[in-house]
Order: sequence, then C-alpha cells, then structure tokens
Amino acid sequence: MEGTLQQFADYTRESFFTDYLGISPRRLDFAPGDTVSFNVSAVNADTAYQVIESLKLTEAYTGLDFQVTTAANAVITFREDDAGFYTDQLQVADGIMARVEINLSPTFAGGDTGLGNRRFQLITHEVGHALGLGHSGPYNWGADYDTDAVFSNDSWFTTIMSYFTQSTAGAPATYSNPHTFQSADLVAIEDLYGSFAAFTGDTVWGFNTNISSDTSAVLADMSNLLAKAAFTIKDDGGTDTIDLSNFTVNQRLDLRGTSKDSSDLKASNAGGEIGNLVLAPGTVIENGTTGSGNDELIGNQVANRLSGGAGNDTLTGGGGADVFQYTSGNDLITDYSLTDDQLDLPTGAALSYADSPNGVVITVGDLGSITLTGRLKSDFVTEPEPTPEPTPEPTPTPEPDASPSPEPQPEPQPEPSPVPVSEPEPEVTTPVAPAPGPTPTPTTPTRPDPTPTPEPAPSLTPINETPAPSPSQVPEPVLQPVPVTSIRTEPNNAADVVDVYAAVEVVPQVTATQTGSNNFINTGIIIGDINQQSYVPTAVEPVSAEPVSSASAPVQLSAELVQIISPEVVTDFTRKDLKQTPVSEYRLFSADHITGLKPKSMKGLRKKHVLNTSVEQMSYFSEDQLRFVKGNRFTVLSPDQFTVIEPLMPSLKAKQLKHLPDYSITQEVIDLMSNKQLAALEFI
Repeated sequence: MEGTLQQFADYTRESFFTDYLGISPRRLDFAPGDTVSFNVSAVNADTAYQVIESLKLTEAYTGLDFQVTTAANAVITFREDDAGFYTDQLQVADGIMARVEINLSPTFAGGDTGLGNRRFQLITHEVGHALGLGHSGPYNWGADYDTDAVFSNDSWFTTIMSYFTQSTAGAPATYSNPHTFQSADLVAIEDLYGSFAAFTGDTVWGFNTNISSDTSAVLADMSNLLAKAAFTIKDDGGTDTIDLSNFTVNQRLDLRGTSKDSSDLKASNAGGEIGNLVLAPGTVIENGTTGSGNDELIGNQVANRLSGGAGNDTLTGGGGADVFQYTSGNDLITDYSLTDDQLDLPTGAALSYADSPNGVVITVGDLGSITLTGRLKSDFVTEPEPTPEPTPEPTPTPEPDASPSPEPQPEPQPEPSPVPVSEPEPEVTTPVAPAPGPTPTPTTPTRPDPTPTPEPAPSLTPINETPAPSPSQVPEPVLQPVPVTSIRTEPNNAADVVDVYAAVEVVPQVTATQTGSNNFINTGIIIGDINQQSYVPTAVEPVSAEPVSSASAPVQLSAELVQIISPEVVTDFTRKDLKQTPVSEYRLFSADHITGLKPKSMKGLRKKHVLNTSVEQMSYFSEDQLRFVKGNRFTVLSPDQFTVIEPLMPSLKAKQLKHLPDYSITQEVIDLMSNKQLAALEFI
C-alpha cells in the first residue's frame, strides 16, 4: 500500500524503533530556538564544510539552533574512519538522547566534496538519525525493496531516510540526490520537536533568490543544484516566488501543495530533471516563472502570477484571481476566467482575435499568440447593430376641391435625399494589461491584487459590463484570420525517464549492547547505512516488480505474444510502435524481434525498456540500431549491459557518449573512441 506522509513520519520516528529494533523511540531534548552543540574537530575540512551546510539547512527548516564547538561533550560529535556511514545514539534515558556520534567515511562516494553529490545526501540522512529518525522500513545496513518495503512509495522522493531511489519505487521522478529533508521527514521532525515557521517573508526560490549563503548555501545555490539534486521547499508565509527563468529546457512548475494525510506529492520538473522539486505540507507559493522552453505551469488555490517566459507554454491558474504574464511564443491558458483573471501583455503590441476549435486565439503583434480554452472571439469583440437609415416623410396630397373651377396644383417638391450615415465600426473590448507586478528580485516580489480597484482598467472585461462608445470613438480592429498553432499539452511521462542507484548490501560491524537500568543505554543503538569495505555498485534494478531476464535464461517467446507481435510485424515497427510496446511484451522479444527492428524505430526505445533489457537481448543490438537510441537512455545502463555494447562504442554519437554512466568511461573505452568522439567529450 502507499503510505501517507503522516504514516511515513510515524514509522520513522516510532515504529522503526519499537517494531523493528524492539527499543523505545528517542529524540534530542530540545525545541525550536534551543541551541544544539556539535563538534567537527575530528573530520577533515571538506567534510566539516558539508556537515555545517547540512546543519544550516536543518536549522532553517526546523528552528533548532546548531552551534559549533570544540568541547568533548558536544551533543553531536562527527568523526570519520573507513567503516562507512552510521550513527551511534548514545546515553538514551527515557527516550531522550544525551549524546550522538556520527561516523562519516572520508572515501565513500569517491570522497566527493562540496554540494550536489551523494555524500552530502548521506550526511543529511545521518543528521536525521541524530534527530531521532529511523529508516522508513524494517531495514538497517542494507535492504531489498521487494521484501523490506512496508509502503509501496518508499523512496527518496518521499523521505531522505529511505534506502530506495526514486525509480525503485516507481516515483514520478528521475534519480536525484535529495539535499533537503523531504516532505515526510519534515512532518516527523515537527512531530518530535514542535512546529516552526520557516521563511515567513517574501522569499524568492531559485534564480534571483534572496536567501543568503549565510542562511544556507544549499538553498542559495538551488538554481545550480537542481540539475543534480532534489529539493523540498518549506515556506510558511509571505508572497513567494519560484524562479526557474534562466533554464532553457522544457520544465513543469506545479505550485499545488499537499497535506500530511496524503501520499500525492505534486512534483515539478526543474532544470532538465523530473520530479526534483516538491512543496512541503502547508507551503503556499504565490508566483511562478519558467524559462525559454515549452513549459507547463500550474497554479494553486490562491491568486497566482504565472509567467512562462519564451516558448510555447501551457498555463493553468487554478483557483484565485490569477495574472498570466505573456512574453512570447504560442501559449495556451486552460482556465481563463473573464471575471477574475488578467493578462499581462507587452506594452504597445497590436492585438487581433480569431476563433479556433480550442478557443479564441489572440495574436500579439509578431511575438506569437495566446489561446484561451473555452473562450470566444465574441467575448472580446462584438459587432453592434447598424444605425437605420432615416425614411423621409411623404409630401401630403391635397384633397380634391368640390368647386367647379379647379385650383391650380402646386408643383411637387423634390424628395429630400437622406443624409448619408457612416457604417458603424465594430465594438472592441481590448484586453488591458494590468500594471505588471515586479520581476522577482532579491527584495520583495509583489503579489497581484486579487480584487483590482476600478481605477486601472481591468483586463479582458466582459462585454456586457462595457459602456457602448459612440461609433466615432471605436478604433478599427485588425481582424485578419490567425492560424491555430499546435500547443504541446501532453505532460512529461515520468515513467519514461528513470534512473537508479542500487541499494548496497552490507554487514554491520558493531553490535549494540545494553547495560545499566532498563531505560538507559550506554553504548546506544547503531543505525548503520553504508559499510565502506563492502560497498560495490550493483546492477540497476528494473522499474517493474517482475524479474528481468538473465543472460543465463534464454528468451522464450510465448504463444500469446507470437499472436500479438510476431517478428515479421516488428520489422514494420515505427518509433511510435516501439515506444508504446508494454514492457511485459518487450521483455519477451527474441533475437529475431531485436534484429528485425529498423534502426530508426529505436528512437522509440524508452528508459523503462532499457532497464528491462536482458544482457542476452542487448547482445543482439547492431551498430546501426544503437546509433538511433536517444542519448539519455544510456544513463540507466547497468555494468553488465554496458559490457555487451562496449565494442560498439565507435558507432556512438557524441550526444550519446555524454550520457554514459561515469563507471563506463574507462581507459579501455577511451581507447575505442575516435578523436572526434574524444573531442566532443573534452578528453583531448
């Protein structure tokens, strides 16, 4: 079953200890605002920097005041040896930890320094243990998802205390190292230490941030780290902005939040990654900005200001009186309200209108267009009834006189010609751009007024509320036909882009012993995560729960599949056909199926297909086929899969080589590459 955030929080702070370890839950005896001392004298300078930045971020989110000391009796002491990563919870009395020691291997994960790496994630994971959090399932030192996961959504996407990567549990996210406590962790920490209001001012997250590195270097540099790390934003007040404006890739920015009792996290795809940005329960962000890609922006229940930047963007405001800021490109607004919402358009741009099957298309000069779903041209432009031509009164005919002598008749007067009347011009309701809110700066972004006063002309006012101007006052609108532009509305398919970091099987080196009274543990409990001596990267795990065919087991084609997809049918596959082939059927492809695929159809090979390709199947790939596989599909290759295709390296394009896993760039592989390939990889 899927676990809610509260269920995850209950497990990590309580059930892990009571049900799995058979001991009492524990925590530090502090509350937000209290000082917690820590000692980094025994670790090298690079590790000390990572520890300090991890604790600065923890302080920003929890309110616990971490202060460095050289005293031997510090509450948290960090040390390093080659035994791996683990935490000793020492001197526990009545559920309160008096001291904690955290061991950090100096060489694990290549001894990475700074931010944006696996080592920083592990340090924050150990800080979670120091605060009293256990793992999110009944495992310690090592785990297997199929047998150990209590919740089907147990992964780094939900909690940093998990042993499983995002893709292992099928989360809507690619592999990424969490650099903050995740949503379930923040719920658990609040349960342990009380609520704390973080970032209550007008905060800008991402580019143009006003978070200083003194507060947190991790949050201050979030715009650069998003390409390789995952973040959960905790923001408890102010008018706030997420600014992703300098990215050129396609993005998805979702401002919707979640609740403690939900498992549904609304993730954003930022900086080229998928599912790497989430909002913590209770966090409300008012404004969102993306870059020059074809982006999707989704607002929430409050008044939002959404700006897609350049590119063909799709915007949905949600509830509230929203402002949609247009820059350029062919944008689509899915829920524009004539009474509540506003458009912020470039000053001086000529506007024209045309109906389309998707809604009214507003052409904005030579910048592009905006399509408003469900709206009509008549919502903005109306043709008034023409003024009728005056009819002259006829000249009365005199009554005949009865006298014998007829009176002379007066000469008939000529009929007066009617005064020519000009054809009235159509009435136009022009969408008036509201006064634009300030561009997010390190100062205070302005939240748009959800109920604009009558002084500034409201945008896109309904016609029935507009006083009819005289014909001479109506400007002639430009009404040339506007072609309907195809707008990309299909969301990113997270299942198509996955990566893994295999769980590590290790053996604990230390056994906890209990001495003294029943409620006091001198040596404490050791929560072990990585035994450095046992660490060996293993092959990637498939997204599906079904086992991947091994090289030793020949691929067997079922009779049912032969009826569905025969080798002869596969030879006519297009890239779309291959893309839509279920993994359950793709796993059964024989040598004839693989070799029969046209090279160009390999563009449809998805990451989940690569993850579920057996070593035997991989051996059937030809050079021509491999050249058409999309570059980012190579990121999920296992060492065994790579060994099979290694001889084909000379056939790969530079954009494919750039996506090869780090472990694959060996001297043997470099020797196989051409000078052109090496130059593309900047090896020469």
